[in-house]
Amino acid sequence: MKVILVEKVPTLGNVGEIVNVSQGYGRNFLIPNKKAVLADDAHKSELENSKKRLKKKMDEEMKEALATKKKLNGVNLELIKKVGASGRLFGTVTTSELSKHLGEKGIVVERRVLSVSDPIKKVGNYTVKAKLFTDV
Repeated sequence: MKVILVEKVPTLGNVGEIVNVSQGYGRNFLIPNKKAVLADDAHKSELENSKKRLKKKMDEEMKEALATKKKLNGVNLELIKKVGASGRLFGTVTTSELSKHLGEKGIVVERRVLSVSDPIKKVGNYTVKAKLFTDV
């Protein structure tokens, strides 16, 4: 019996793959639990359409990520925070603060995209990395 996986099944494969399984496994487990659908012509054409839509969406997101990368390259942020006598900040500079200040400069970046290698607890220059897309 051939089925199209609707979600990732560790022992079988990933979403969208057409796999061959035993009749009982397909009818009694995969299809009732909505982990797969029967691989007939209608579902195959639907799979092809969804792959095309997904590819188009991924291409658009990649273009947006590259545009944001160009904006972010070389951006310097100056944050004003209270500092103790030893040069330590009262509190740590967080990614949400960085995201907010980037937004003020016209660059919209979610806080969870930004990553700081070491916590920013002292006055100084720091480099922050942004994981905008898979390879960007």
